[in-house]
Amino acid sequence: MDSVKDEMTDEDEGVEEETPVAEEEAEEEAVAVIPEEVKPEPEIGLEEHEIIDDSTRMYLHEIGRVKLLKAAEEKKLASLIEQGRYLVKFEDTYFNKHGRYPSEVDTVLYLLSRLFRAYPIVKVVGKHVGLDYSGSVIKTITNPKFRVAIDDEIDAELAEAVAQETGKRASAVENIVELSLSSSLLPPQSLSVIGKKATLRGIKALLSDKKFISRLKPYAGQFGAYFDRVRKEAERA
Repeated sequence: MDSVKDEMTDEDEGVEEETPVAEEEAEEEAVAVIPEEVKPEPEIGLEEHEIIDDSTRMYLHEIGRVKLLKAAEEKKLASLIEQGRYLVKFEDTYFNKHGRYPSEVDTVLYLLSRLFRAYPIVKVVGKHVGLDYSGSVIKTITNPKFRVAIDDEIDAELAEAVAQETGKRASAVENIVELSLSSSLLPPQSLSVIGKKATLRGIKALLSDKKFISRLKPYAGQFGAYFDRVRKEAERA
């Protein structure tokens, strides 16, 4: 009997009882996982679509009215800005020196003096474009080839030639630009007073010629209107 009890005891010890924790885990595994419901994005209503379409059409309409600038127009605007700056800079410098702003005739005389000082550069540009620069100063500075050479993008060979002529390589391009500005800012009426026979070298004598200066004075009003237009165009540009 004792041996039977011992065997039964051994069998009972070999059986593992299920714990409450194991039962809970089994129940959790049996529960089906229900995915969360994906909420659809709100649809744009018809009225909102119409608002977006109207805004887009309005935007396209507005940008369609804006005229894109061409390369030539950009150069023209840049030139107007530079002319305005050049003129204002001279006026401010004159005021700081004399305590008053220059008269219209003073401005014309200054531009002529800068043109005379640019004679070495005029000579180089004339040779560069195959132009006789020793003749009429008006014909020289109004010649289409001459104007293209100094008003458009400056050619590297021309800049090098100016540097060799003046001995100032660093300011070669700047000197060409100033020639462009000083000659283009001269009012048309001043050119008629100078006359077609005047040479560039002869400009120096005109600057101190009282008769020449007195001939400029009647055009002061027209000079002023011309310079005012330059300033306004520079501001608009």
